Order: sequence, then structure tokens, then C-alpha cells
Amino acid sequence: MEERKFPCDKCTICCRHLEMYEPAKYLDRGDGVCKYLNEQTHLCSIYESRPDFCDVRMYFEKEYKNKMSWDEFIEFMKVGCRELQENEKYKK
Repeated sequence: MEERKFPCDKCTICCRHLEMYEPAKYLDRGDGVCKYLNEQTHLCSIYESRPDFCDVRMYFEKEYKNKMSWDEFIEFMKVGCRELQENEKYKK
């Protein structure tokens, strides 16, 4: 059986709200946005060497593997993504 992939739609909202995650604050360019986010392409300029917490699979392995299954983690993360996206809508 093939493992589910995390359904990232590359909205980059997680890259635009670093103030919400303490370990990522060192990446903040001063306005909550990651200094490595290319806002024109919506891609990470250090993707191949990004921090572990920016890699969904690695984040699961290091922080959540002993707390929930991969499928549960995907659902957990999807909720967080939806909440960030909803909050972003109301800011505009």
C-alpha cells in the first residue's frame, strides 16, 4: 500500500507566519515572512537544505511519530493549514 503524501497546495501561508512557531523565528525577515521564500515563484530558495520543521515528513518523524500515525498527522496538519488560510482571508 502506498503511503499518503501531505497534500500541500503551496499557498506559502505557513512561510508567511513564522511568528506562530518559535523554532522558526530565526528565519523571519522581520515581518513574519521567511527570508528564504521567493514570493514571485512561491518556492523556497533553500528547499533542498531547509530546516527539518519545514519538511512535513521530517517534522512528523522527529516530533509526532510516537504520538500519532502518519495519516492522523496529515489530518492534524490539514486543520492547521485551513485555520491559517481562513485567518488570512479575514485579514484582506
